[in-house]
Amino acid sequence: MQSTKKIQIVLLTIASLVLANAASAKVLSMTGSWFQNRGPLIDIPQKGGAVPCGTFAGAPVGPGLENGCVNGLAPLLGGIPGNAPLVVNGSAPADFTIPTDAFSLFPGTAWVGAVAVAPTVQQLASTFTFMGPGRVGASGNPGPASFQANAVSNDPNQAARLAANFSWCPGGGTAGSGFGPGVSNCAAPANATPTAGNWNGRISYTGGGNNFGGTMAMLMGGVGYVSVVITAIPGFPAAIGHQQIGGGVGVQRAQVQGAGYGFVNFNNFPAGNVYSTFMTNTPCTNALPALPFGCGVITGQGANIGPFIPADSQVNFGMPWTTGTVAVSNTGMNGTQPATTVISVMGADNRTALGAGKITMVAGGTTHRNSKATSNPQNYAALDIVNLDIGQTAVPAMSPMGLATAAVLMMLAVGYAFRRRLVTNA
Repeated sequence: MQSTKKIQIVLLTIASLVLANAASAKVLSMTGSWFQNRGPLIDIPQKGGAVPCGTFAGAPVGPGLENGCVNGLAPLLGGIPGNAPLVVNGSAPADFTIPTDAFSLFPGTAWVGAVAVAPTVQQLASTFTFMGPGRVGASGNPGPASFQANAVSNDPNQAARLAANFSWCPGGGTAGSGFGPGVSNCAAPANATPTAGNWNGRISYTGGGNNFGGTMAMLMGGVGYVSVVITAIPGFPAAIGHQQIGGGVGVQRAQVQGAGYGFVNFNNFPAGNVYSTFMTNTPCTNALPALPFGCGVITGQGANIGPFIPADSQVNFGMPWTTGTVAVSNTGMNGTQPATTVISVMGADNRTALGAGKITMVAGGTTHRNSKATSNPQNYAALDIVNLDIGQTAVPAMSPMGLATAAVLMMLAVGYAFRRRLVTNA
């Protein structure tokens, strides 16, 4: 009787090992890329500059979101690289957690390139650094990020989200302030226009399969300088001014795309000096994007004539990650030129039931420059893309051979216990 009971215990233990092995988390390898689109160009972090992308002969970059190709443009040298083990749970679709600092980029020397996002903008020079994921809602603090099915209702950072499919505009709050929780179910960019300012932005989400997604932010540090041509100063027909952007050396701030539903933060820009004239290298034969590669870069400038670029600020609105469709639109004018941006992309989940394979997630946002609230508004769409290639097991779970070995060892241990008991009883 007791022998039968012992055998039952062994069999139950083996069965529990099998079930635990099937239900336990797997650790899979991951490589990836994180692209950050700001306005009509993918120009953050200005990694080689934006170039045409597609299937045409001689295209510098191939088509598809895996290359950061949006609206026919992509960064020449790719996105922010990622490499890390992922903890993967469940199946069809498997959940996973991206560890802290899985994505990082430290340029060392500045990236400099012409960025004709507006008729007056000459170039962007940046030494931005990137580390992600970052903890949502806590600037400068890293933390892992979890992604799951039905994230619309399961992710606490999306608690304010009304549905998987939504259309959202900035605005709301105190009448005309634009700093409130936003306008839900807005049908057109006009819904984003409070009485005291022209916001002109709309973000729309259409949930993908299983409403898969999550929240994570990229932490950006360092500084950049936007150089702007100024023609309004008497006596200086082509002056150049430089305005600092970014939080500064040693400061990391969370970017809003992907950070949460209706996530908001602000950027403050100090006043900038203006110089009497400037010179550039090879002229650009194409403005958007600036081509040939390396054209239009400032090589010299005249005397400092004063801080004529006033201090300014902007407010940024961001939304979560999804494998569904994200569309962001802004309207307006920049001087005499239209400043309308429309970006629409769809993520994809091509993983196996147990979580290996490729997945693309997208996150949208919109930005409003506060000094241009009622005339010549400067609003632009923002889009982040994360591509993950989840591959072979990095830390293997217990294999069938391992289970068999464990079973044999347990049976030997039970047999040894029986022998000791028989000898003792004798």
